[in-house]
Amino acid sequence: MARQVGQVWASQDKPALIRSTLADLHWAAGYYEGEGSMSANRGSGYVSISQNQSWPNEKMQRLFGGNIRFRQVDSKRNPHISSFWFITGPRARGFIMTIYSLLSPNRQMQIRKCLSA
Repeated sequence: MARQVGQVWASQDKPALIRSTLADLHWAAGYYEGEGSMSANRGSGYVSISQNQSWPNEKMQRLFGGNIRFRQVDSKRNPHISSFWFITGPRARGFIMTIYSLLSPNRQMQIRKCLSA
């Protein structure tokens, strides 16, 4: 995958390329639980995961669609390129509701608050 460094967030979500298995859903829920975030703006959901390694986000894109962007992190201690996977709108809400029952009570509460906003 060619890496483009920069923040270009406005683009259409790409479709999923493969059908997810039950094991994939459990993996994705654990990955989201540890690294993910969700926000809502006027009823439109936004889910994202930031990671220093690109392979987990590439797997998320194959399984659930969405987009990946790369950003240069200019840290004096550890400069690197971070990978951001994100999905928006109905795709984001569908992903969250698919993994909802696999998440911790705390994450479920965050999601309920976000979806009701």
